[in-house]
Amino acid sequence: MRPRFVLFVALYLVLAGVASTAQGQNVTREQVKAITSNLVCLCGCGNKTVSVCGCSTADATTREVEQMLREGKTADQIFAHYVNARGDISVLAAPPKKGFNLLVWVLPFLGIFVAGIFLVAKARHWQADTDKREATLTAESARANPSDSADVYRERLTKELEKID
Repeated sequence: MRPRFVLFVALYLVLAGVASTAQGQNVTREQVKAITSNLVCLCGCGNKTVSVCGCSTADATTREVEQMLREGKTADQIFAHYVNARGDISVLAAPPKKGFNLLVWVLPFLGIFVAGIFLVAKARHWQADTDKREATLTAESARANPSDSADVYRERLTKELEKID
């Protein structure tokens, strides 16, 4: 009886191993969602990602992604599959950060930086112009109207000196 038991356990382990390799790897919901949240659903009900859209096309794509993960494909391989089938712009929720698409990621920040430098330079230029105008107006005003306060003090000094004499 003992050899039969050992044979039964060995046969069970072999069959369980074959069944587990037929099913593939265990796939979690988070793994599927991480991929489907970066794929655009092509159902036509809006520009939604597969993880958000609730249509039959999104469900089919989710099952397809799940099957690819079970087969052992990586996220990059799955994205490459969809890109090859449909193209970058139509299937990816965000452009890849490489090549010409890198400009899409860099250009907005570069534009904000350049605009900030321009505004600071323009503000300094305006301030310098304002300072020059104020200096010019002050000089012209001083030439046109001698300081009344200096005359008041001279007159007062003259009156005081006359009182002393």
